[in-house]
Amino acid sequence: MAKFKFQLESLMKYRKFQRDQCRQVLADVLRQESDLSQEIERTQAEREQVSEEIRVGSNQGKINVQQNASRRFYLTQIDWKLRQVNLQLEQVREQLELCRKAVQQADAAVKALEQLKEKRLKKQEYLETKQLETEMQDSWSAAQQIQF
Repeated sequence: MAKFKFQLESLMKYRKFQRDQCRQVLADVLRQESDLSQEIERTQAEREQVSEEIRVGSNQGKINVQQNASRRFYLTQIDWKLRQVNLQLEQVREQLELCRKAVQQADAAVKALEQLKEKRLKKQEYLETKQLETEMQDSWSAAQQIQF
């Protein structure tokens, strides 16, 4: 029996390489999303802390105007940072969706080639089996003719 050689093996390797690259980019984007989400959580916690300091400072009898003004200014800087990080997160999520689609397409391309390979392998096995049966029948027929 001849060894099966898939004619599109190099294309399938290339498609698998593309799929692996897409998966790597997807993993990087997921990591970015996670980092940005953690940054938002930290910034929100810091904002809550500064807001609490302003509230506590305002509830006391004496109000330090300079300190209160600097805290409010810092609070606006935190709000600006939150808006920036949320904007980055939105962009990363759009990129994440594109990466997921790319991985799906790359995976579909690989699966199609794998199915084609499997189909051709089965066809070759069928043809080899058929040829072997024919050879066996011919041998049997020849043996029968020799006997008579």
